[in-house]
Formats: sequence, C-alpha cells, structure tokens
Amino acid sequence: MSEEKKKEDKEITGLVFVACMFIGAGIGLLFERPDVGGAIGMGVGFLLMGVLRVKRVRPSVATINVPRSLVTVNSRS
Repeated sequence: MSEEKKKEDKEITGLVFVACMFIGAGIGLLFERPDVGGAIGMGVGFLLMGVLRVKRVRPSVATINVPRSLVTVNSRS
C-alpha cells in the first residue's frame, strides 16, 4: 500500500473518531452529562477506527441532486 493511501486512510478514520466523539457529547448534553457522552463517543470512535482500518474501507464520491421543485425563490417587487 502506498504512503498516500495510508495517509488517506488515517485521515478518514480520524474524522470518524472525532465525529463519534461529538455525536456522543451531543447525546450526553440531552441527558445533562456531556462528559459521559463524550467518553462513550470516544469508545465507539476507537472501535469504528479499528473496523475501518481492518476492513480497509475507502471513501467514495457522493453526488446529491436536489429537485428544482424544492427550491423556491421569493422576490419582492
């Protein structure tokens, strides 16, 4: 595996870890215990980092199309 691929893998798994930590802290805020939620989020993040590295999951490009019917522009005359 090239050095560039290894770096990319570490960047993706690092983002997953941080995302889990913030999601856990946010859920912890709902229960007035962001410290506990953050700790649980960190644990889940470490587990997901390991799974992603072992399975060698690669990011893919995603395209989102928004129908024109959802976009409305109100102009005041």
